[in-house]
Amino acid sequence: MKLSDFLTDLGRPVAYYPELARALDDVKEAIFICQMAYWKGKEQDPDGWIYKSSEEIERETALSYKEQRNVRAGLLAKKLLTEWNSRTEHRLYFKIDWDAVNALWEGHLTKGHMPKGQLPHDQREDGTLPKVNSRTDQRADGSLPKVISLNGISENTTEITSENTRDGEGISLSNIWQRVIDQLETQIARVSFESRIRDTRAVRYDRNTLFVLARDQESCEWLEARVQRSAERLLVGIMNQEVSVSFLVAEEVP
Repeated sequence: MKLSDFLTDLGRPVAYYPELARALDDVKEAIFICQMAYWKGKEQDPDGWIYKSSEEIERETALSYKEQRNVRAGLLAKKLLTEWNSRTEHRLYFKIDWDAVNALWEGHLTKGHMPKGQLPHDQREDGTLPKVNSRTDQRADGSLPKVISLNGISENTTEITSENTRDGEGISLSNIWQRVIDQLETQIARVSFESRIRDTRAVRYDRNTLFVLARDQESCEWLEARVQRSAERLLVGIMNQEVSVSFLVAEEVP
């Protein structure tokens, strides 16, 4: 039997997102939420309650009854799940708080997807980053001190080249963009990442806008549609302020 035929005979696969598992710090919770997302809009209850028996959930996700209990307890503790026990029907209904899930995800993005227990090398334990207070903190070669917030120099223009590298405790804007690339690598399909994102580079910073050079016009348009918002969210966590990203091709470099 061919592998493709075998996989087809196994039934419908369950999709889950590894980055959501990292945000939740639990793979099984991510599987449960993604399965509830699949049923979202298909429920018959007008208030959005979903009924699935433990047997159905196990059949769909392979989560055992004990695993389901642990998952539900974790999601209840995180205030991402609400349960309603209908005694007349002898049924347990579920409802995911999607606003809370969205808030969790946004918080995960702004923290730069750092693995559990790890912080960026210049981030304090309380989650804050030191701030650059004046333009005199910027070095002549375009690099910044170890702190990476641009507060206080938002009106400045910073030239960046591929030669900008770490100098002592300094960090250049090109290194900041490399942090974004490293995080995007965990979110974007490998083929798209290698062809569209890997070779991008920051070429200029001007008035809270980071200009990033793309391979060609087609890549530029793809990046604007697929990557721009994610990159800007990541930069909030990295630079401790809102920064716009503008993708351009070589002839458009200001």
